[in-house]
Amino acid sequence: MQSKFIKHVIGLLLIILCTQLYAKKKMRYHDILLVNAGGSPISFTNFKFLSDGLYVSKDQPKGKVYVKVGIDADNNYYLRVHSGKHQTSAIADKFKQLVGGESHSLLGHYPEKLNFVVSGTLEMTMKKGNFSKPIYIKNFVIGHGHHYSNIPNKWWIGGVNCTASKIESKGKAYMTCKLSSDPALKMCIVRLTDDVADWSTLSFSLGECKK
Repeated sequence: MQSKFIKHVIGLLLIILCTQLYAKKKMRYHDILLVNAGGSPISFTNFKFLSDGLYVSKDQPKGKVYVKVGIDADNNYYLRVHSGKHQTSAIADKFKQLVGGESHSLLGHYPEKLNFVVSGTLEMTMKKGNFSKPIYIKNFVIGHGHHYSNIPNKWWIGGVNCTASKIESKGKAYMTCKLSSDPALKMCIVRLTDDVADWSTLSFSLGECKK
């Protein structure tokens, strides 16, 4: 009788362990919203991301990186990463390597751990009236995973062509990036951080970030 009970307990423990291992290796969708900053005659549409590398923690699955349109509204652009979700310091180290310095990370410092890092070229179309022009930023880096200020699932943004801004504004973090398509032009990228729901939003406007 005791032997049957022990076998039953061991069986349950094995099921729990297998379930936990499966959950850790499960493929998930991770979305970050890309929006126009508004209040300007210049707008940005047709976002694309040409990935040259998706890095995940050891033994985690990885899929595609692409821009999804209209998940919750027409003409809303989401950068979607399909991968596992398990944060490690090794992936945070990859983020450090790719961005090339703390000043090139949106918040001016590095994460301790990340679930994944993706690098590539962020493309979009710049429009003003009837004028439109394709533009892009090379070596754009996006990481996900390590929480900050008690907010989970934090997104980390950076790149060698970008510099964190020292502008102080409640709920927002700023980064100025040089356009690889036209180095004379700069773009201000703002990360909304004032609400849990907004921690996955990037807004774009032409020019250097200013108060």
